[in-house]
Amino acid sequence: MSDVKQACLDIENKINDSISPQPNYTLERQNHDQTIKLTIKSRLQKPYLYKSKAYKRNDTATIEVDTQEFSRLVLEGKNISFEELPCNDQELPFEILHRKLKENIQIETFNQDTLKTLNLYDNVNGFNNAAGLLADKNHFSGIQRQLTC
Repeated sequence: MSDVKQACLDIENKINDSISPQPNYTLERQNHDQTIKLTIKSRLQKPYLYKSKAYKRNDTATIEVDTQEFSRLVLEGKNISFEELPCNDQELPFEILHRKLKENIQIETFNQDTLKTLNLYDNVNGFNNAAGLLADKNHFSGIQRQLTC
């Protein structure tokens, strides 16, 4: 490369202008052979967007992600799983879960504290999607549940 310093500036400008959020990267000039080493460090702010589109590697190809994968990447970037998100339905009965816990591990008292211990409920968000999946009536399409212990 004839002008390595200028090439580094060009690469830096392209990254800064095209990728959001700003990735954590370093550019190093390799003086012994006039090349540039680009190192990108993983961050939690996922997904990265290139010209307002998200991409992923698929074997040897890079492909644009679909809406569902994009949502999954956003949750991953926030270190949140689907199960942890607040459930849309906050009126959830748990008679089956209560009965199974009583039969299998002899839990007599089943109340909000029990649900908190099981990480199904918190005072800020109420029930999460995991609770919605375990409730007597499951409102998630395509998911059937049979509670066995």
